[in-house]
Amino acid sequence: MKRLIASDIHGSATYCKQLLKLYHREKCRKLILLGDIAYSGSYEAEYDFDPRAVIRLLDPLWESITCVEGNCDFGIGKLRPRFQTIPGHTIVNWEGKDVFLTHGHRSSLPPMGAAQLMFSGHTHVPVYHDYGDLVYANPG
Repeated sequence: MKRLIASDIHGSATYCKQLLKLYHREKCRKLILLGDIAYSGSYEAEYDFDPRAVIRLLDPLWESITCVEGNCDFGIGKLRPRFQTIPGHTIVNWEGKDVFLTHGHRSSLPPMGAAQLMFSGHTHVPVYHDYGDLVYANPG
């Protein structure tokens, strides 16, 4: 199954539209959001800071979204997204691989041996490391 993994939209309707364009163009079936979806963004016009618009843009995909909360998502519930936000972290299984999803602001790591893949956001810096027993990636 094709998944698109993203993090740290920070309320930018512009970036959310770009993300959804990529999601549809690539014919993804799941959208994985690693936190900081709606708040603490830039107010500069080019980013089109509009948390309500971000939620409206994402809501049609609510059944396809897995979203872990980030440190800036404390008020996201007031925007009433149709998709669920998971506090802290979650472990999911993708094609026989256990995958640890977190925003990363709590320096959370999967318990030893609990996952083969780990994805986090928070840093705004793309990273990929293969540690042998665990592959770690951050979409930036």
